[in-house]
Amino acid sequence: MPRFDGLERVEVTDIQFLDRLWDLTSNVGRYIDDDASAMGIRGVSDDAVVSAHSVLAGNHFMAVGPHAVVEAGAVLLSDDGPVIVEADARVMAGAILRGPCHIGRGAHVRMGARISATSAGEQCRVGGEISNSVLLAFTNKSHDGYLGNSYIGAWCNLGADTNTSNLRNDYGEVILYNEHLRQYEPSGQQFVGLVMGDHSRSGINTMFNTGTVVGLSCNIFGAGYQPRHIPSFSWGGLERLVDYSPEKAFTSMREMMARRGETLSPEEEGVLREVYERRQGGTGNGE
Repeated sequence: MPRFDGLERVEVTDIQFLDRLWDLTSNVGRYIDDDASAMGIRGVSDDAVVSAHSVLAGNHFMAVGPHAVVEAGAVLLSDDGPVIVEADARVMAGAILRGPCHIGRGAHVRMGARISATSAGEQCRVGGEISNSVLLAFTNKSHDGYLGNSYIGAWCNLGADTNTSNLRNDYGEVILYNEHLRQYEPSGQQFVGLVMGDHSRSGINTMFNTGTVVGLSCNIFGAGYQPRHIPSFSWGGLERLVDYSPEKAFTSMREMMARRGETLSPEEEGVLREVYERRQGGTGNGE
């Protein structure tokens, strides 16, 4: 097969394009299954610590990486798809992982969690009930509360009892805000939860309605369902949204990242500042 600049060209015929984020969350289980099969990940590592009092069962394959820990009472079920627990991850007592499910390197699944058709990235902390969702690296959703059909960026934090709706109570089509078009548009989907950008967070007992879009670096709190569109660098909630000063936001980011031994690079800060400047030239706070 011909090579170009040292790279091998591979002919691919079965290509699936992701046009919208809900294309990913609606099919996350299938993508976990496809990726795991292509990567050949399977089996329990000899260096994993799996309690004899845990349950690993099902028809699909299962993988537990080196130095991962599966505590007593944890249940990993692969009847509906593979379960992958990467190296150095920890599945705590009483947690249930129902495949297809992917737990990233160094991530922690809290006691009593119920996770299905979900991918939690590197160093995530996840708990409560999560389904059909993607959480990027270093994000915390540690406590009780429901997260469904949602896409959560990196370095986010969802406070205790944060809940998302992923289905309208009239079972209708979900409408989402399009940041590019600066208007709401139909999704063609019945199930869409929360889309949240990097470095955003919610306070305890926060409620997000079906099809809510939250930008980068937001701090959301307060009673009632939050606005269905919250622009980047917003502070507050339903009753009042104000600008979140970039300098205060960067200070908070650095403190959170330091807890995990990470730093905010100048390049990342530059991108975030650009987002803030563009937001200032936008249409203001959301619905």
